[in-house]
Amino acid sequence: MPPRLLLRTFGGLSLSVFDGGKPALVNQRKRLVLMAALAADTNGGVPRERLFTLFWPESDSERARNALNQMVFAVRRDLGDDAIESDTVTLRTNPGVVDSDVRVFRVVAAGDDATSGLGRNERDQAS
Repeated sequence: MPPRLLLRTFGGLSLSVFDGGKPALVNQRKRLVLMAALAADTNGGVPRERLFTLFWPESDSERARNALNQMVFAVRRDLGDDAIESDTVTLRTNPGVVDSDVRVFRVVAAGDDATSGLGRNERDQAS
C-alpha cells in the first residue's frame, strides 16, 4: 500500500494527501518543520536531544521534552498515530504513511526509480 501523505520540502514546505492533494497541517509551520527534519534524516531517526536544540534552544531539557511531546501528540492527532514512529531516543517519519520529495531525490540520485510503485497521479505529485 503506497503512503497516504506527501511531504514537499523543495520549492516550499507543504504536506498533502496523495489521493486528491488536500493539504494537511495547514498553518502549522512548526509541525511541518518537524516533519521535514524527520524526513531529511538518513540515520534511522532524529535524536530527541537534537530536536530539543533545534526547536527550543533556550529551554531547559524538561520544558523542551514536554514541548516536543505535545508537538508529536498534535501531529499524530492530525495525521494519524502511525505518521511518526518513536522510541525512547529517536523520532522518525513512518515511510509507509509519509513519503517525501527528499526521499525521492535521494533514490533518483542513487540511480533507482523512486516512483515505480506509484500510480500516475502520485508520480505527478512526487515530481
